[in-house]
Amino acid sequence: MFGALVESDIFQDNEPPNHVLINSYRSGQGIAPHQDGPLYRPLVAILSLNGPALLQFWAPRRDHDGAALAPDLNATCHDPSTSVLCQPNSFLV
Repeated sequence: MFGALVESDIFQDNEPPNHVLINSYRSGQGIAPHQDGPLYRPLVAILSLNGPALLQFWAPRRDHDGAALAPDLNATCHDPSTSVLCQPNSFLV
């Protein structure tokens, strides 16, 4: 799969995918708001297999000087900046 992502120009030759993380969630489960670390930059590819996945994104938190702050673990109390519904068997980059 890594080779196919590079061959189709989704990932660049000099920055190919570097690992796979597999998560399984039951309906209604998910993960708390967080900020992905440097291993996930500059691209992330998400494959939804068994069911739909709602991905919600919040704007990064910044201090008064514009420096990044830790994610707000209570962010679900606020509306996300954007949401993406990945249908079963969908692929999002």
